[in-house]
Amino acid sequence: MKKTLIAVAVVASLGAGASAYADMGNMMMNGDFYVGGGLGASNTTTPGNQAVGSSGNTSTGLASQAWVGYNVMQYFGVELGYNDYANATVNNYGGGATLNIKAQGVNLGFVFRTPDFNGFNVFAKVGPQYTNTVETSAVSTLVNDSVNIFYGAGVAYDITQHLSAQFQWQQTPQENNKSANTDLTSSGLGSFDVPRYDIYTVGLNYKF
Repeated sequence: MKKTLIAVAVVASLGAGASAYADMGNMMMNGDFYVGGGLGASNTTTPGNQAVGSSGNTSTGLASQAWVGYNVMQYFGVELGYNDYANATVNNYGGGATLNIKAQGVNLGFVFRTPDFNGFNVFAKVGPQYTNTVETSAVSTLVNDSVNIFYGAGVAYDITQHLSAQFQWQQTPQENNKSANTDLTSSGLGSFDVPRYDIYTVGLNYKF
């Protein structure tokens, strides 16, 4: 009797597992899961800093994005994204010094899409982003890890059933007086203003 019950339980669990696997396969075949990446440019906008005689600056350079997402329903999805921002340079940062900025971010976006119109759709994104910012000068290196809200928008065009092209913009706002890990904290350089990051990319999206 015990062997019979065990056998029934094993068969039931295998059946449930097969059903779940089939459901996952159906979701992927229906295009619920997707991956993508893009290449473009980013603007790093630093505020003015009267303490060091800087009037602020916007620096532009090559940037990239990658993402993986899941369409929860027809016009709404969730997406995990990665932004690699361009290296930025701020000249005349007090006494003619040069400040180099490097940043990257990981975000969780909530994606809202419009219905398709001749293969086109418009989308908007919003959600939290973790951003790592490193600011380096001749005398110090300041590192900040922060979480902020990002937002963005874009337009996509379906090339095939599974492949689409898209243009998108995202922005992470400036944050003032953020704490930093630095070797010169005791000199009053233990905080700085995290720049505003804007990223613009053209990319491809593949739906499974």
